[in-house]
Amino acid sequence: MRKKKYSNQNVDNYYSSLEKGASPENLFSQSLSDMTPEDFLGGESQAVISEKQKKKKRNASNAVSNVFILLFGLCFMFCLYKIVDILAQYRTADKIYDVIADDFAGALAAAEEKMAIGLPRDAHGAPMQSFEQIKTQGAVIYEPSKGVDKLSSSRFMQMLVKLEELKDNNQDTFGYISVPGTKVSYPLVKGNDNEYYLKHSFTETTLKAGAIFVDFRNSFSLSDNKNTVIYGHNMENGAMFHSVLKYLEEDFFRSTDLTIYTFDGIFTYEIFSIYETTADDDYFRVWFSGDSDFVEFCKDEERQSKFHKEGIEFGPDSRIITLSTCISGVTDGRYAIHGILKSIER
Repeated sequence: MRKKKYSNQNVDNYYSSLEKGASPENLFSQSLSDMTPEDFLGGESQAVISEKQKKKKRNASNAVSNVFILLFGLCFMFCLYKIVDILAQYRTADKIYDVIADDFAGALAAAEEKMAIGLPRDAHGAPMQSFEQIKTQGAVIYEPSKGVDKLSSSRFMQMLVKLEELKDNNQDTFGYISVPGTKVSYPLVKGNDNEYYLKHSFTETTLKAGAIFVDFRNSFSLSDNKNTVIYGHNMENGAMFHSVLKYLEEDFFRSTDLTIYTFDGIFTYEIFSIYETTADDDYFRVWFSGDSDFVEFCKDEERQSKFHKEGIEFGPDSRIITLSTCISGVTDGRYAIHGILKSIER
């Protein structure tokens, strides 16, 4: 008797008939006629196999769909995290700088009120420092060059108190910058490079908004710099240097000066140029080969401006300021804004 390895009734019957003396040819023909499609296909119909194949395809398709859904979910969660992080960064920056701005604005208002009613400059509040005291702390008292208005102001002495308070919080304090009609009202810092304050606030907290900072190659004294370069991010929520782009409006360009409060005076600048450029341009030069090189640089920056003013003149004793911020959506795009020193209060 044949040993069975597979169970198939028709095959078993075939071998059983042979053992009984039946003709192999007849048995083979009969067995073929008796077999069904299921016998040829191992007992499964084509419909069953087709259904299994469809099921496998559906399973494979579902697996791919599940992978895509998972990837989409992960991307969504990452984007949501980034949005929440950005909003949190904005709130943190607002808290830090709003407190400083309110404090500085309050002190400035008090100083102006004091001047208006004619009180002695040291009649109220913290004792004012003398120029000699300021000099011993490393500040340089600027004697204005020809063509720059020299103003006498007790407001400067009042504001020194606030600047000293800022310096107590951060030794890199350079001064305070303000542009009327904008959100630009921030402490100025100057670090050891041009990288640190791109991602750190005035309080040295890690922050994408960074700080408004002076080029590390500049001197701490505005009067010593032919071109003082100041950097700030162009934040989408309107913070930092975003609103200096109001100078792209002609009326604002022609009517609005910029003020910087420092340890050696209150400096007011008249804006004479604004234009789009790139990060590899030399608009932020701080060193010049000589007076003629500097004067030609100033004229070149003025020529590139979107708007032009009458009566702007440059000379060897001129002092200018450059604001630099990014162009949104352009990796190496920059806005350059230049102003010339107009007056000094001290």
